[in-house]
Amino acid sequence: MKDKKKPQSKAASRWDKKTVAQIEALLSPGVVDFSLLKELTGVIATGAVEYCDLIAFPLGKFIIKAEMSHIDFSAAKWDPVVGIGRSSLSNCRFVGASIQSQISSNHIDCDFSKCKFRSCGFSPKTRFENCRFDNAKFTGCTLYSCHFVNCSFVKSSISTTEFDECVFDNCDFTNTSFYDNSMGGCLIQNSPHNIEFLVPSTQERIMGIFDQSLPVVDFGKTNMTNAVFGTNSTSKIIDAKND
Repeated sequence: MKDKKKPQSKAASRWDKKTVAQIEALLSPGVVDFSLLKELTGVIATGAVEYCDLIAFPLGKFIIKAEMSHIDFSAAKWDPVVGIGRSSLSNCRFVGASIQSQISSNHIDCDFSKCKFRSCGFSPKTRFENCRFDNAKFTGCTLYSCHFVNCSFVKSSISTTEFDECVFDNCDFTNTSFYDNSMGGCLIQNSPHNIEFLVPSTQERIMGIFDQSLPVVDFGKTNMTNAVFGTNSTSKIIDAKND
Protein backbone atom coordinates (compact mmCIF):
# COMPACT_ATOMS: atom_id res chain seq x y z
CA MET A 1 0.00 0.00 0.00
CA LYS A 2 1.43 3.35 -1.06
CA ASP A 3 1.85 6.09 1.46
CA LYS A 4 -0.51 8.96 0.97
CA LYS A 5 1.16 12.23 0.11
CA LYS A 6 0.51 15.12 2.42
CA PRO A 7 -1.74 17.57 0.60
CA GLN A 8 -0.17 20.89 -0.33
CA SER A 9 -1.57 24.13 1.00
CA LYS A 10 -3.57 26.26 -1.41
CA ALA A 11 -0.75 28.82 -1.39
CA ALA A 12 1.89 26.25 -2.37
CA SER A 13 -0.18 24.32 -4.90
CA ARG A 14 -0.82 27.35 -7.13
CA TRP A 15 2.75 27.44 -8.40
CA ASP A 16 3.20 25.60 -11.69
CA LYS A 17 6.64 25.04 -13.23
CA LYS A 18 6.23 27.66 -15.94
CA THR A 19 5.21 30.39 -13.48
CA VAL A 20 8.01 29.45 -11.11
CA ALA A 21 10.57 29.73 -13.92
CA GLN A 22 9.23 33.13 -14.99
CA ILE A 23 9.31 34.49 -11.45
CA GLU A 24 12.81 33.19 -10.76
CA ALA A 25 13.98 34.91 -13.95
CA LEU A 26 12.69 38.21 -12.55
CA LEU A 27 14.30 37.59 -9.15
CA SER A 28 17.75 38.17 -10.60
CA PRO A 29 20.66 40.55 -9.89
CA GLY A 30 19.69 44.19 -10.11
CA VAL A 31 16.46 45.96 -9.23
CA VAL A 32 13.50 43.59 -9.31
CA ASP A 33 10.67 45.07 -11.38
CA PHE A 34 7.63 45.24 -9.08
CA SER A 35 5.21 45.88 -11.97
CA LEU A 36 6.28 42.85 -13.98
CA LEU A 37 6.40 40.65 -10.91
CA LYS A 38 2.90 41.54 -9.72
CA GLU A 39 1.48 40.63 -13.16
CA LEU A 40 2.63 37.08 -12.50
CA THR A 41 1.94 36.86 -8.80
CA GLY A 42 -0.94 39.18 -8.10
CA VAL A 43 -0.88 41.42 -5.06
CA ILE A 44 -2.07 41.25 -1.49
CA ALA A 45 -2.70 44.31 0.65
CA THR A 46 -1.94 44.92 4.30
CA GLY A 47 -3.65 48.17 5.12
CA ALA A 48 -2.64 50.63 2.40
CA VAL A 49 0.51 48.67 1.47
CA GLU A 50 0.56 46.27 -1.49
CA TYR A 51 2.93 43.30 -1.77
CA CYS A 52 3.69 40.94 -4.61
CA ASP A 53 2.13 37.67 -3.50
CA LEU A 54 4.93 35.11 -3.28
CA ILE A 55 3.48 33.35 -0.25
CA ALA A 56 4.85 29.78 -0.06
CA PHE A 57 6.72 30.33 -3.33
CA PRO A 58 8.98 27.30 -4.00
CA LEU A 59 12.20 29.18 -4.69
CA GLY A 60 14.75 26.82 -6.19
CA LYS A 61 17.93 28.87 -6.30
CA PHE A 62 20.12 31.23 -4.31
CA ILE A 63 19.67 34.85 -5.45
CA ILE A 64 22.48 37.40 -5.03
CA LYS A 65 22.98 41.12 -5.62
CA ALA A 66 19.29 41.93 -6.03
CA GLU A 67 17.23 44.88 -4.83
CA MET A 68 13.74 43.88 -3.74
CA SER A 69 10.87 45.76 -2.23
CA HIS A 70 7.28 44.95 -1.23
CA ILE A 71 7.42 41.20 -1.76
CA ASP A 72 5.65 38.74 0.53
CA PHE A 73 7.75 35.58 1.01
CA SER A 74 5.68 34.39 3.98
CA ALA A 75 5.52 30.62 4.59
CA ALA A 76 8.63 30.11 2.43
CA LYS A 77 10.78 27.06 3.09
CA TRP A 78 14.41 27.70 2.22
CA ASP A 79 16.93 24.90 2.69
CA PRO A 80 20.70 25.60 2.91
CA VAL A 81 21.13 26.09 -0.87
CA VAL A 82 18.08 28.33 -1.40
CA GLY A 83 17.63 31.95 -0.37
CA ILE A 84 18.63 35.56 -0.97
CA GLY A 85 22.11 36.88 -0.22
CA ARG A 86 24.26 40.00 -0.65
CA SER A 87 21.12 41.90 -1.57
CA SER A 88 19.00 44.79 -0.33
CA LEU A 89 15.45 44.08 0.82
CA SER A 90 12.93 46.63 2.04
CA ASN A 91 9.31 46.27 3.10
CA CYS A 92 9.35 42.51 2.51
CA ARG A 93 7.51 39.91 4.58
CA PHE A 94 8.76 36.50 5.76
CA VAL A 95 6.00 35.71 8.26
CA GLY A 96 6.06 32.05 9.29
CA ALA A 97 8.90 31.23 6.92
CA SER A 98 11.43 28.46 7.61
CA ILE A 99 14.99 29.51 6.73
CA GLN A 100 18.15 27.40 6.86
CA SER A 101 20.35 29.27 4.36
CA GLN A 102 23.15 31.82 4.71
CA ILE A 103 21.89 35.33 5.43
CA SER A 104 24.01 38.18 4.10
CA SER A 105 21.54 40.83 2.91
CA ASN A 106 20.55 44.17 4.36
CA HIS A 107 16.93 44.42 5.46
CA ILE A 108 14.84 47.54 6.12
CA ASP A 109 11.25 47.46 7.39
CA CYS A 110 10.96 43.69 6.93
CA ASP A 111 8.70 41.38 8.92
CA PHE A 112 10.13 38.06 10.16
CA SER A 113 7.38 37.39 12.71
CA LYS A 114 6.95 33.69 13.55
CA CYS A 115 9.91 32.89 11.28
CA LYS A 116 12.08 29.86 12.11
CA PHE A 117 15.83 30.30 11.60
CA ARG A 118 17.60 26.95 11.84
CA SER A 119 21.39 26.56 11.61
CA CYS A 120 21.65 29.83 9.69
CA GLY A 121 24.91 31.69 9.28
CA PHE A 122 24.55 35.47 9.37
CA SER A 123 27.45 37.05 7.50
CA PRO A 124 29.51 40.00 8.80
CA LYS A 125 27.98 43.46 8.21
CA THR A 126 24.50 42.01 7.68
CA ARG A 127 22.11 44.74 8.83
CA PHE A 128 18.49 44.74 9.97
CA GLU A 129 16.74 48.06 10.49
CA ASN A 130 13.14 48.55 11.69
CA CYS A 131 12.51 44.79 11.37
CA ARG A 132 10.15 42.58 13.36
CA PHE A 133 11.20 39.20 14.79
CA ASP A 134 8.23 38.84 17.13
CA ASN A 135 7.52 35.22 18.07
CA ALA A 136 10.43 34.11 15.86
CA LYS A 137 12.72 31.18 16.71
CA PHE A 138 16.50 31.09 16.27
CA THR A 139 18.07 27.65 16.77
CA GLY A 140 21.71 26.74 16.22
CA CYS A 141 22.52 29.94 14.32
CA THR A 142 25.80 31.88 14.09
CA LEU A 143 25.86 35.68 13.83
CA TYR A 144 29.12 37.56 13.41
CA SER A 145 29.38 41.35 13.37
CA CYS A 146 25.70 41.87 12.53
CA HIS A 147 23.84 45.08 13.29
CA PHE A 148 20.21 45.31 14.47
CA VAL A 149 18.66 48.78 14.74
CA ASN A 150 15.12 49.52 16.00
CA CYS A 151 14.16 45.84 15.79
CA SER A 152 11.54 44.00 17.82
CA PHE A 153 12.13 40.52 19.29
CA VAL A 154 8.99 40.39 21.43
CA LYS A 155 8.27 36.85 22.66
CA SER A 156 10.97 35.41 20.41
CA SER A 157 12.97 32.30 21.35
CA ILE A 158 16.74 32.17 20.79
CA SER A 159 18.67 29.02 21.69
CA THR A 160 22.05 27.35 21.01
CA THR A 161 22.99 30.41 18.96
CA GLU A 162 26.32 32.24 18.84
CA PHE A 163 26.50 36.04 18.67
CA ASP A 164 29.98 37.46 18.10
CA GLU A 165 30.56 41.24 18.11
CA CYS A 166 26.95 41.99 17.19
CA VAL A 167 25.23 45.30 17.91
CA PHE A 168 21.62 45.64 19.08
CA ASP A 169 20.65 49.31 19.08
CA ASN A 170 17.20 50.33 20.37
CA CYS A 171 15.80 46.79 20.12
CA ASP A 172 12.83 45.50 22.11
CA PHE A 173 13.43 42.16 23.90
CA THR A 174 10.18 42.05 25.89
CA ASN A 175 9.53 38.47 27.05
CA THR A 176 12.33 37.13 24.85
CA SER A 177 13.99 33.86 25.84
CA PHE A 178 17.78 33.56 25.36
CA TYR A 179 18.80 30.05 26.36
CA ASP A 180 22.14 28.26 26.07
CA ASN A 181 23.68 30.89 23.77
CA SER A 182 26.98 32.71 23.52
CA MET A 183 27.18 36.52 23.25
CA GLY A 184 30.87 37.37 22.98
CA GLY A 185 31.79 41.05 22.61
CA CYS A 186 28.23 42.16 21.81
CA LEU A 187 26.82 45.63 22.43
CA ILE A 188 23.20 46.01 23.55
CA GLN A 189 22.19 49.64 24.01
CA ASN A 190 19.40 52.21 23.98
CA SER A 191 16.64 49.63 24.19
CA PRO A 192 13.26 50.54 25.68
CA HIS A 193 13.16 47.07 27.25
CA ASN A 194 16.86 46.36 27.47
CA ILE A 195 18.84 44.21 29.87
CA GLU A 196 20.48 45.32 33.07
CA PHE A 197 22.73 43.28 35.30
CA LEU A 198 21.62 44.08 38.80
CA VAL A 199 25.04 43.14 40.18
CA PRO A 200 27.23 44.52 37.35
CA SER A 201 30.45 44.71 39.37
CA THR A 202 30.58 40.98 40.06
CA GLN A 203 30.71 37.79 38.04
CA GLU A 204 28.41 35.86 40.31
CA ARG A 205 25.39 34.01 38.95
CA ILE A 206 22.20 36.06 39.10
CA MET A 207 19.08 34.15 40.09
CA GLY A 208 15.52 35.21 40.66
CA ILE A 209 13.16 37.92 39.53
CA PHE A 210 13.85 41.33 41.04
CA ASP A 211 11.08 43.63 39.87
CA GLN A 212 7.70 42.22 38.93
CA SER A 213 6.78 45.38 36.99
CA LEU A 214 9.49 44.89 34.36
CA PRO A 215 9.38 42.64 31.26
CA VAL A 216 11.20 39.34 31.57
CA VAL A 217 14.24 38.49 29.48
CA ASP A 218 15.48 34.97 30.11
CA PHE A 219 19.25 34.46 29.61
CA GLY A 220 19.44 30.97 31.08
CA LYS A 221 22.83 29.26 30.51
CA THR A 222 23.97 32.06 28.21
CA ASN A 223 27.66 32.96 28.11
CA MET A 224 28.08 36.76 27.97
CA THR A 225 31.85 37.16 27.87
CA ASN A 226 32.78 40.79 27.06
CA ALA A 227 29.17 41.72 26.29
CA VAL A 228 28.34 45.38 26.98
CA PHE A 229 24.92 46.56 28.12
CA GLY A 230 23.59 50.11 27.92
CA THR A 231 23.13 52.10 31.11
CA ASN A 232 19.47 52.96 30.41
CA SER A 233 18.29 49.36 30.68
CA THR A 234 14.93 48.56 32.23
CA SER A 235 14.47 44.79 32.08
CA LYS A 236 15.00 42.07 34.63
CA ILE A 237 17.14 38.98 34.22
CA ILE A 238 16.28 35.45 35.21
CA ASP A 239 18.91 32.72 35.41
CA ALA A 240 21.80 34.54 33.72
CA LYS A 241 25.55 34.53 34.12
CA ASN A 242 28.43 36.75 33.06
CA ASP A 243 31.57 34.63 32.73
